[in-house]
Amino acid sequence: MSERFQTRSQEEMLQHIQERLTQGTAPALIIKELLPRTRDGALSWGRRLAVWDDYQRQYPAQVIALARIISQRAMREHGLTLRKDGRVVKQPAEAKGRKTPRPTTTFTLKIGGEDVQVEYTRQYFPNDDTALVYIVSPHDPPKPHPLSDTGYFSRFVPHDAVEACGGPEAYVALLAYTLLRGEEQSFIEAFEGQLPVTDPRRHRQENRPASQSGGHVERLTVQQEKAQGPPRQGMLF
Repeated sequence: MSERFQTRSQEEMLQHIQERLTQGTAPALIIKELLPRTRDGALSWGRRLAVWDDYQRQYPAQVIALARIISQRAMREHGLTLRKDGRVVKQPAEAKGRKTPRPTTTFTLKIGGEDVQVEYTRQYFPNDDTALVYIVSPHDPPKPHPLSDTGYFSRFVPHDAVEACGGPEAYVALLAYTLLRGEEQSFIEAFEGQLPVTDPRRHRQENRPASQSGGHVERLTVQQEKAQGPPRQGMLF
């Protein structure tokens, strides 16, 4: 299916993504369906990266984000880049002396049967779409929660991936679910492509120690699996 879409217009591609979302198709499955397998297909998607944002008034943010993710993954996996006026995001170095940006939104989320506070910063670095997810214990002093024995947990994530999942609350719920199940790498790669060997997230996954019997995280993972299941968008594949 992916190669047949290379000759379609931007509007037709976006309309297809919107229809698949309306049908209840998981974002990761849509990406898998449309991701080009050839260099020519990757070029076609890459050239469109700079124009997806022009359709923000016509289509929901989730649709635009999915189109951007497919363009970015296609270019990354085929070793392609755009000119300086393109939209490819590079990991920036944090400027010295820069003030830490304030969270864009803060909300409470139940993870593993426990309430945690989530702070989401839409644009953590200047001129970049890297967002920050910060999950902290609501207690003072902080207590261990399902994702951290210290009570603090943070991740840099692509804002497009957040939008593709339906917004910060939906994304964090899915991220937490995959973390508790040990499926973080698959979740990340569904949106960002295969992680390079040097990526610290892959290293954490491949070297994650087995949970000790009766540990805090293990008990909460069991509780999570005994519940009614993951959030609806947690069905990634």
